[in-house]
Amino acid sequence: MYQGVPYQEQLKIKETQVKNLLAPVLLNAGYELDEIFEGVKESPRSLAYRNKMEFSFGDEVKDGPLSLGMHKRGSFHDIVTVDGCRIVDEDYSKILRGVLDFLPSVRFLFIIKWVMWVICVICWYEKPSRPERF
Repeated sequence: MYQGVPYQEQLKIKETQVKNLLAPVLLNAGYELDEIFEGVKESPRSLAYRNKMEFSFGDEVKDGPLSLGMHKRGSFHDIVTVDGCRIVDEDYSKILRGVLDFLPSVRFLFIIKWVMWVICVICWYEKPSRPERF
């Protein structure tokens, strides 16, 4: 959401969001926002600060080539390769790229896709029903 926005502008947006969330709560507790809120502090690192990523295997598009990356915005199935992500350390991109380069050499690649499909089907059939509301 913020990666295409200059960092100083990101801080302003985030400060507005925090103020909008805190103002009603503080007023309800008898405080004024300006008495307590000290602003959004700038991070010492605006890039490569993230130390955890959870990548997913899947198709780039439905029935497309196997990929590794993050889920495409608004899609549960499509995967976008993010080997140039600026918020994670460069090591993550190297690992991601190494795995992606290795995948075509795996002779059992179709098994990975098949296992993923089976897991999806099992999850769909095993999906717990919601408890009835009273």
